Amino acid sequence: MNKPSPTKLLKIANSLMLITALITALAVYFVYGIEEKLTMMQLIGGHITIMVMPALFKLSYVLRLISLRSVGIAE
Repeated sequence: MNKPSPTKLLKIANSLMLITALITALAVYFVYGIEEKLTMMQLIGGHITIMVMPALFKLSYVLRLISLRSVGIAE
């Protein structure tokens, strides 16, 4: 199995961080901004999203740190 290059991992990690941050921001807007227009199931899904996405953000940040160390930028 081929290992992706550290620069490719860095791009993936940066993209994942951006995507998870945007999804979290959207979930917060939906759950706390327009909650009266959402069903109970949508609110539950939004609250679950608010809890899960920061964990995925942290994992992508760790991936970013690993790739930066592999490139030689971070120590």
